[in-house]
Amino acid sequence: MREVFAYGTLLSGEPNHSILEVLLGKTQFVGTAITKPEFRMFTQGWFPYVTWERKVSSHAAVAHKNGYPIHGEVYSVDAATLASLDRLEGVPHHYVREQIEVTMTNEGATINPSGQSRAVDIYLYLGDTSRLREITSGNWKENKTTGSAD
Repeated sequence: MREVFAYGTLLSGEPNHSILEVLLGKTQFVGTAITKPEFRMFTQGWFPYVTWERKVSSHAAVAHKNGYPIHGEVYSVDAATLASLDRLEGVPHHYVREQIEVTMTNEGATINPSGQSRAVDIYLYLGDTSRLREITSGNWKENKTTGSAD
Protein backbone atom coordinates (compact mmCIF):
# COMPACT_ATOMS: atom_id res chain seq x y z
CA MET A 1 0.00 0.00 0.00
CA ARG A 2 1.12 3.57 -0.77
CA GLU A 3 -0.14 6.80 0.73
CA VAL A 4 -1.21 9.53 -1.70
CA PHE A 5 -1.77 13.22 -0.92
CA ALA A 6 -4.91 14.56 -2.65
CA TYR A 7 -5.24 18.36 -2.98
CA GLY A 8 -7.83 18.93 -5.73
CA THR A 9 -10.54 16.96 -7.50
CA LEU A 10 -9.68 13.75 -5.58
CA LEU A 11 -10.64 15.40 -2.27
CA SER A 12 -13.83 14.30 -0.53
CA GLY A 13 -16.81 16.08 -2.09
CA GLU A 14 -14.93 16.82 -5.34
CA PRO A 15 -15.73 15.34 -8.80
CA ASN A 16 -12.94 12.73 -8.99
CA HIS A 17 -13.32 11.56 -5.39
CA SER A 18 -15.71 8.92 -6.73
CA ILE A 19 -12.65 7.13 -8.13
CA LEU A 20 -11.47 6.57 -4.56
CA GLU A 21 -14.99 5.75 -3.32
CA VAL A 22 -15.56 3.11 -6.04
CA LEU A 23 -12.37 1.44 -4.92
CA LEU A 24 -13.50 1.32 -1.28
CA GLY A 25 -11.77 -1.59 0.35
CA LYS A 26 -8.68 -0.92 -1.76
CA THR A 27 -8.55 2.70 -0.58
CA GLN A 28 -8.53 3.99 2.99
CA PHE A 29 -8.83 7.57 4.20
CA VAL A 30 -5.85 8.32 6.49
CA GLY A 31 -6.63 11.93 7.37
CA THR A 32 -6.11 15.59 6.56
CA ALA A 33 -2.61 17.03 6.16
CA ILE A 34 -0.50 19.93 4.93
CA THR A 35 2.77 19.98 3.04
CA LYS A 36 5.87 21.93 3.94
CA PRO A 37 5.87 25.48 2.46
CA GLU A 38 7.73 24.32 -0.66
CA PHE A 39 4.92 24.39 -3.20
CA ARG A 40 2.62 26.69 -5.18
CA MET A 41 -0.97 26.09 -6.34
CA PHE A 42 -2.49 27.38 -9.58
CA THR A 43 -5.79 26.96 -11.42
CA GLN A 44 -7.43 27.67 -14.73
CA GLY A 45 -10.78 27.49 -12.90
CA TRP A 46 -11.81 23.82 -13.02
CA PHE A 47 -9.06 22.11 -11.01
CA PRO A 48 -5.77 22.93 -9.32
CA TYR A 49 -2.17 22.37 -10.34
CA VAL A 50 0.59 22.12 -7.74
CA THR A 51 4.26 22.71 -8.52
CA TRP A 52 7.45 22.85 -6.50
CA GLU A 53 8.36 26.35 -5.41
CA ARG A 54 11.49 25.80 -7.50
CA LYS A 55 10.57 23.95 -10.67
CA VAL A 56 13.17 22.44 -12.97
CA SER A 57 12.31 22.30 -16.67
CA SER A 58 14.33 20.53 -19.36
CA HIS A 59 15.91 23.89 -20.23
CA ALA A 60 16.73 25.57 -16.93
CA ALA A 61 15.76 25.95 -13.31
CA VAL A 62 12.91 28.40 -12.86
CA ALA A 63 12.99 29.91 -9.40
CA HIS A 64 9.59 30.71 -7.89
CA LYS A 65 9.32 32.75 -4.75
CA ASN A 66 7.04 32.47 -1.78
CA GLY A 67 6.18 28.78 -1.50
CA TYR A 68 3.40 27.88 0.94
CA PRO A 69 1.80 24.77 2.44
CA ILE A 70 -0.78 22.89 0.37
CA HIS A 71 -3.83 21.56 2.24
CA GLY A 72 -5.19 18.12 1.42
CA GLU A 73 -6.16 14.59 2.39
CA VAL A 74 -4.07 11.43 2.62
CA TYR A 75 -5.34 8.12 1.27
CA SER A 76 -3.77 4.68 1.48
CA VAL A 77 -4.13 2.95 -1.91
CA ASP A 78 -3.13 -0.39 -3.43
CA ALA A 79 -0.91 -0.76 -6.52
CA ALA A 80 -3.83 -1.03 -8.96
CA THR A 81 -5.42 2.15 -7.60
CA LEU A 82 -2.08 3.95 -7.77
CA ALA A 83 -1.76 2.94 -11.44
CA SER A 84 -5.30 4.26 -12.09
CA LEU A 85 -4.41 7.57 -10.43
CA ASP A 86 -1.23 7.80 -12.52
CA ARG A 87 -3.35 7.41 -15.68
CA LEU A 88 -5.88 10.01 -14.47
CA GLU A 89 -3.10 12.52 -13.74
CA GLY A 90 -1.27 11.90 -17.02
CA VAL A 91 1.98 10.61 -15.51
CA PRO A 92 4.66 11.13 -16.84
CA HIS A 93 3.61 13.69 -19.47
CA HIS A 94 1.52 16.20 -17.50
CA TYR A 95 2.35 15.30 -13.90
CA VAL A 96 5.08 13.49 -12.00
CA ARG A 97 4.46 11.52 -8.82
CA GLU A 98 7.00 12.44 -6.12
CA GLN A 99 7.39 11.37 -2.52
CA ILE A 100 7.24 14.22 0.01
CA GLU A 101 6.67 14.67 3.73
CA VAL A 102 3.38 16.02 5.07
CA THR A 103 2.18 16.88 8.56
CA MET A 104 -1.14 15.44 9.67
CA THR A 105 -3.71 18.04 10.78
CA ASN A 106 -6.33 15.70 12.24
CA GLU A 107 -7.39 17.61 15.33
CA GLY A 108 -8.35 15.20 18.11
CA ALA A 109 -7.55 12.07 16.07
CA THR A 110 -6.12 9.08 17.92
CA ILE A 111 -4.92 6.95 14.98
CA ASN A 112 -3.13 9.66 12.95
CA PRO A 113 -2.80 12.51 15.42
CA SER A 114 -2.21 16.10 14.46
CA GLY A 115 1.48 16.91 14.14
CA GLN A 116 2.55 13.46 12.99
CA SER A 117 4.77 13.48 9.86
CA ARG A 118 4.24 10.99 7.03
CA ALA A 119 5.90 10.20 3.70
CA VAL A 120 3.29 10.36 0.92
CA ASP A 121 3.14 10.60 -2.85
CA ILE A 122 1.98 13.85 -4.48
CA TYR A 123 1.21 14.65 -8.12
CA LEU A 124 3.17 17.71 -9.30
CA TYR A 125 2.35 19.57 -12.50
CA LEU A 126 5.05 19.69 -15.17
CA GLY A 127 3.52 22.33 -17.45
CA ASP A 128 3.74 26.09 -17.78
CA THR A 129 1.92 28.00 -15.03
CA SER A 130 2.53 31.52 -16.35
CA ARG A 131 -1.07 31.94 -17.59
CA LEU A 132 -2.74 30.34 -14.59
CA ARG A 133 -4.23 32.08 -11.54
CA GLU A 134 -2.37 31.41 -8.31
CA ILE A 135 -4.15 30.18 -5.17
CA THR A 136 -1.82 31.40 -2.44
CA SER A 137 -3.92 29.89 0.35
CA GLY A 138 -2.87 26.45 -0.93
CA ASN A 139 -6.41 25.29 -0.19
CA TRP A 140 -8.52 24.20 -3.20
CA LYS A 141 -11.77 23.73 -1.26
CA GLU A 142 -11.46 27.10 0.48
CA ASN A 143 -10.77 28.77 -2.88
CA LYS A 144 -13.87 27.17 -4.42
CA THR A 145 -16.02 28.21 -1.44
CA THR A 146 -14.87 31.80 -1.32
CA GLY A 147 -14.20 32.21 -5.04
CA SER A 148 -11.13 34.18 -4.06
CA ALA A 149 -8.67 35.18 -6.72
CA ASP A 150 -5.58 35.20 -4.50
